[in-house]
Amino acid sequence: MIRAERSSPAAAREEADVDQTTVGSWTYNLTSNILNDLRLSFTQEDVSFANPAFNAGQSQAELPPTLQFNTFVDQQSPFAQSRVNNSYRLADTLTWIKGSHTLKFGVDYNYVTADSITEDNLNGTFFFPTDLPFDRNNPRSYPERFSIRVGGPLRNFMINHNTSVFVQDDWKVNRKLTLNLGVRYDGETVSSDNNNISPRLGFAYDLTGDAKTVIRGGFGTFYQNTPFEIITGFRTGGPFSASFVRNFPLNTADPGPRAGNFPTDPTLANGPTVNRALIASLVGSGTVLANASPTVDNTERRMAYTRSLSIGFQRELMSNLAVTADYIHTNGVDQFLTVNLNPGRRATTNSTSAISRQFSTLGAVIQNSFVPVVTDLFSNFPFQTAAASSVTTRINAGETKYDALQLSLDKRFSQGFQFKASYTLSKGTGNVNGSAVGAANFQTQTDLGLKENEGPTAFDRRHNFVFSGLYRVPRTRGLVVSTIIRALSGTPFTIFNSTIDANQNGINLDPLPAGTFTNTRTFANGEMLNFAVDNKGGINGALLPGFFSVDLRLAYKFNFTERVNAGFTFEVFNLANRTNYDENTVSGNTSLSTFLIPLIAKPARTLQLGFRVAF
Repeated sequence: MIRAERSSPAAAREEADVDQTTVGSWTYNLTSNILNDLRLSFTQEDVSFANPAFNAGQSQAELPPTLQFNTFVDQQSPFAQSRVNNSYRLADTLTWIKGSHTLKFGVDYNYVTADSITEDNLNGTFFFPTDLPFDRNNPRSYPERFSIRVGGPLRNFMINHNTSVFVQDDWKVNRKLTLNLGVRYDGETVSSDNNNISPRLGFAYDLTGDAKTVIRGGFGTFYQNTPFEIITGFRTGGPFSASFVRNFPLNTADPGPRAGNFPTDPTLANGPTVNRALIASLVGSGTVLANASPTVDNTERRMAYTRSLSIGFQRELMSNLAVTADYIHTNGVDQFLTVNLNPGRRATTNSTSAISRQFSTLGAVIQNSFVPVVTDLFSNFPFQTAAASSVTTRINAGETKYDALQLSLDKRFSQGFQFKASYTLSKGTGNVNGSAVGAANFQTQTDLGLKENEGPTAFDRRHNFVFSGLYRVPRTRGLVVSTIIRALSGTPFTIFNSTIDANQNGINLDPLPAGTFTNTRTFANGEMLNFAVDNKGGINGALLPGFFSVDLRLAYKFNFTERVNAGFTFEVFNLANRTNYDENTVSGNTSLSTFLIPLIAKPARTLQLGFRVAF
């Protein structure tokens, strides 16, 4: 279901986060030119993302259901999860200086655990096609779908052993040229991928020999340890699980309410009321339940990695003033993509029409799968005959590309002032968005539709300018004026209509054709705001408004004695009082009344006065 994220106060959630870090190191000389550095560390993150009632100790199952209307969420937040992450790390590096070579040999071992409790959606969520308040006599006000976590709270404990070894040589070839040569191996226990050897190459060349003009560059491959979020579903949302989220109806929304008829699904017939006895009779009971929409692992899953290339130039223009230009290219390879092993075919382009699937049992899905499925976690259960609907897995088919030209002019502090002006011209594209696990939203049967999935990524901010400066005002005995000016392009987003499934694959995210789209918001006082966007079509074909802000700070400090001083600060944030919208609250769904309308604006002009005494 595609919905807006605006929430009423009753559906608010909060985050609580406590971090602890302990670090110890021992550095010692074996000989005059051999140095060893041993580091031990422990890091713990105790975090919860939940509603206030859950954080106060109340069970999510005891809370009222979440009501997700067309443009807002009310009554209760469905989020209720807490997690403790522990990291025990040992890193040892041996440095050997031999002539013009500085050799480093190292090993890095990280034992990582995640102990989590999830009660998300244990209260149940009703999805409504409109914003109408529920009226038992009005079929259009009824929910069209219901989802709930069945089987009770989910408790999960995972472990990963991350091991890396590397060799590096910083070789000063001559007075002008320095080379950085290295190779690294990365391994982990949550995947069977053991072919993760990555080369590293870098250089710096003093072009004129006077340290005023330097050319530098580098290339490297960087493997990424698989996050627990990628693999959690294999353990907790498999074909047989103690806790998972179940949809009613299973494949698609009940077509009744949108058509002006009462819903026929029994979980919706009485409106937004959770009937747990009915749910238990539909999904069964026991310590392990059959999940008709599981997530399964595949034997070919690998660690994702990036290839990065950079070439740069730096020149000292005059004393304390330098200009820098760098070109950076990064290619994300083997990124994770969610695909369906039993994809659906919708009867019509209407988003509520029936979805049919080729296979009805998990055994048939696995037998005919286009990727090899890992069955170890459920081999002791009768999965061959288990009913199956959507069956998803993660494959390494995602790819991203990022190119950037970075320019900067940097003046170090002298004559009472300093500044740095930076500008980045960049472009990010890919068949995954780059901000989370990608999904093959254009998959039709075994054709993953990766070409249609390509477009600008979430980190495609075409222009980014930042200026920061500081000036110590003369003859004021301590007045300092500083500023930060930021201007950057808006983020890309997709224009679509969630009531239309153009390719009939059961996923309502098909981009609309190119064109200009508009919407209007009318306030209670009659004031109107118009919003418009030019859409190029395809994934992320439209662009949100950019961001601009000027922050100013005045600081004055004076000394009473050598040990006692006092100071005032006066700060203005967003000096121009420009309205910068929160891009995360803008929807590209034309079926919503809030289409294109930002729900939240970032802070307006803010003034802050401070006074500090130090002694």
